[in-house]
Amino acid sequence: MQNQARRSRVWSRRSAVLLASGVMGALAEAACGRRKDPAEQPAEEQTPEVPVVSDAMPAEPETQEPSAPASEFARMLQAGEVGSIRLIGDSITAGFLCDGYDPEAITDTLIYDGAYGAFYETAYEVGCWANEFRAYAAGKGVGSFVNAGICGAKMRWLAEDADAWIREAADVIFVMLGTNDAVYHTTDEYRAFAEEGLTAVEAACSHMVVLAPPDNAWTDYGKEMSQADVESVLREVCDAHGWYFVSLLDAVELHTDDLNEDQCHPTTKGSHALWERLRTSLGL
Repeated sequence: MQNQARRSRVWSRRSAVLLASGVMGALAEAACGRRKDPAEQPAEEQTPEVPVVSDAMPAEPETQEPSAPASEFARMLQAGEVGSIRLIGDSITAGFLCDGYDPEAITDTLIYDGAYGAFYETAYEVGCWANEFRAYAAGKGVGSFVNAGICGAKMRWLAEDADAWIREAADVIFVMLGTNDAVYHTTDEYRAFAEEGLTAVEAACSHMVVLAPPDNAWTDYGKEMSQADVESVLREVCDAHGWYFVSLLDAVELHTDDLNEDQCHPTTKGSHALWERLRTSLGL
């Protein structure tokens, strides 16, 4: 009995030592930041790791909403609401002096029939911003695209007889007029023409975009206005009415090959720059 009691006391001391050793080992592991290999733990003892949440990182990722289109035109195009587009402008819209331009090379589309004559659309092959826009629009499902750009045209024409130029309604109409007005009209006269002409255009479409023409260094004629004056008037009128406005004033660089020798009409390179400025401004 004494031997058995002695052995019991020995085993008790050994168990206590082992238990204390295990506790100290666990504490040592915790202090050193070491973890046991999960494979060494029974399945029921393994616990999933909880991600650390800090002020710099939210506990749940934020859901990013899709960005809205940059312009109403972009939204309409994206929604399939644009079936027809019409451009109203002068020689810069018609593509005068751009690659492939020929006054005799025209389509059978009548674009103006009024007090100043009858005019037909520029050929589709001309290397101008309007035809680049046409190709883009066709790729987006636009079925009708008319380039009603006329050499020598003015905002005054639109004010005097908008129906002769608009001809038929379109979903979206772009207007870029003022280069020729700058030669003949003061800012007050031009503002009155813009108010009347653009109001008529807005009534004939679902959405109107007004463009300020590019700058030029044209010296063939004296000028009543600078192109900066033209831009300023158009911006003021559009702000007053809530019309969508895009400035192309500095889209080309003067005294470079962006312009032809007359320093007024863009080359195909310069006309491409107009399209790129318009495209990015609209968010296309």
